[in-house]
Amino acid sequence: MRGRNLRVLIVEDDDRKLLRNQWIDNVSCVDDQGGETDHLSKWTQHIRWYIENRVPEYDLLLIDINFNVDRSDPDYFLDDLRANPFGLLHALPLAARQHRGTMPFAWVIASINGPVIESDPVAIFSFGLLWAMERRPIEPTFYIGRDTTTAFREAIGQLKPCPPAEIWSLLLGRYRTRLLKSVSERALEVDLRRLALQHQLAIDGSTSALGKLMDSAIILYSGYEREEISMRSLFADYSFVDGAVRDGIRQYLTDLHQQASEVDIFEEVVEIIKELDRYEQRTLNQLLDSHNPRRALVATGVIVCVWLEEYAATDTKVRSIQITDRVRLQQGQVQQILADAGFRMSLGAFLERLDTTTLPLPSLFDCGSRYWHLELSKKLAPVRRLPKCLQEVEFAEK
Repeated sequence: MRGRNLRVLIVEDDDRKLLRNQWIDNVSCVDDQGGETDHLSKWTQHIRWYIENRVPEYDLLLIDINFNVDRSDPDYFLDDLRANPFGLLHALPLAARQHRGTMPFAWVIASINGPVIESDPVAIFSFGLLWAMERRPIEPTFYIGRDTTTAFREAIGQLKPCPPAEIWSLLLGRYRTRLLKSVSERALEVDLRRLALQHQLAIDGSTSALGKLMDSAIILYSGYEREEISMRSLFADYSFVDGAVRDGIRQYLTDLHQQASEVDIFEEVVEIIKELDRYEQRTLNQLLDSHNPRRALVATGVIVCVWLEEYAATDTKVRSIQITDRVRLQQGQVQQILADAGFRMSLGAFLERLDTTTLPLPSLFDCGSRYWHLELSKKLAPVRRLPKCLQEVEFAEK
């Protein structure tokens, strides 16, 4: 199972500068005339995307800051033919769309002469927002004894043209960092059984083992969404004749496996449900640790296990009001919890899925299964069989 390649969206108005990588797919998108192309090169084209609701999905964003070839956009007020920041302005709404989701994304400036544009206020403004939306780390000096505008101006001034291989290495390195961060923050979960096998192949390090590893896919879950990303695409910047590269892959998968394994929420969920039963005035939100990065996941685990109790106690359909009454929250508050955990649907739709579909997130599946088998027997004798959401599916490679 190879999975899909990562997708790159190139913001570039000069066709001579377009980059290609055999393991990265350039997105297919509409041009300004309604035809098909694989990059964003015109202001009128970008406008058409939103009018027709045809903005492409992507994982990687390559940005040419200076749009001096496009003649469909208005003249820039500085009237400088050498540089304008329109590429950054094109990138802002695209990055904002990705920022709303749970899947990681990364961007790189692919074409720029930094010193020419570093004092442009529009460039500084846009660059800072892009930096924040990708959630790149910001040095403490940005806030301590230093002006943020100056810091971003200096960051732009240090930009310089890079050879294609360096651009891909920088872009994919940032994407892998964002993926690791998303898993550590529980915005995404990884198929642990598959990842364990892939980790062992990386530890083996032989040519045949690496071949099998690169022919496999990493499986990611966000709510009920599932993505399978090609390992060869994830490491498309690596040359496998280099021993140091093999060490790098092994270390990355070791770190990813460690982060993905630290996702047991069962004890936290059980304790919160006990507190809800013990104190009638306490709400689910009051019992959650506000500093816990897994807060939304733990809260969703509570909702799942409360549903399991209600499901097991009766042969009638569990209603939304039964859940909101148990956790003592308004329906809108519960739906916000679900959305924060990656389940962007109404509470009613989520409960319907529990009744009809296997839980996709390994952490929730494990928590629910243990609660059904270990905790419910202490409270009641279930009158129904194991619900669909806890019926086992095969996650590992067949």
